[in-house]
Amino acid sequence: MRLKDWRDACRRHRFAILFASLLITLVIGPLLDALWSEANAEEILVTLNLFVAVFSLGLGRTVFRWCLGLACTSFLMRWILFPIHADLLIPAGRLLWVSLSLAVSVGILRVVLSSGRVDSERIFAALSLYVLFGLAFGDLFASIESIHPGSLAGIKAADAGVGSVLSQAIYFSFVTLATVGYGDISPATALTRGLANIESIIGQLYLAVLIARLVSLHGSHQSGGLLKPGKSSQVNEVHE
Repeated sequence: MRLKDWRDACRRHRFAILFASLLITLVIGPLLDALWSEANAEEILVTLNLFVAVFSLGLGRTVFRWCLGLACTSFLMRWILFPIHADLLIPAGRLLWVSLSLAVSVGILRVVLSSGRVDSERIFAALSLYVLFGLAFGDLFASIESIHPGSLAGIKAADAGVGSVLSQAIYFSFVTLATVGYGDISPATALTRGLANIESIIGQLYLAVLIARLVSLHGSHQSGGLLKPGKSSQVNEVHE
């Protein structure tokens, strides 16, 4: 297969690729973090997901360059420049990642809710948006915990064999997003409680609106396909 064919295939299945990337982060990242915490595997995977998300939107050249530049800046702050001032640059890099990922999420949301046929790419876009939102809040909680330790009660040190702070924060984020509420990690400050409330509410509203919208689009497409033959037969009767 030629390079052009590979590029066209990636464009046709860009949201499927994004969802696979996010799923790998959720499944493989915690395992690698627990087995080899020094490698910070989940930090690397989460950072790389932003690049995949930016590529998946198919942005214009100027906007794409700006987004790519911000993603690279976040990567540099978290991985290259952090020895200069780790306590400042890592949380700042995470917050930049969160800001850009939420902006990318808005672009994906427009794709999900736009009119048109409901196909597999739209489904993958909807799933990717849900997972990306959970990762963004996980990174946000990790940033707050890094700046103000104790904001999340139950977070343990990485050397305790439970994974990095980011891994635990992502776990808490998805527990909150799914409104499971195990209670092993809980918000301990007004800020983290407020963010947990926002995440849980948005998560439930998103699922409700998403299902309603997809059912509506599918119904409109089906009814449109059924009406076309009827309209043509009516036109034929008029001509006769």
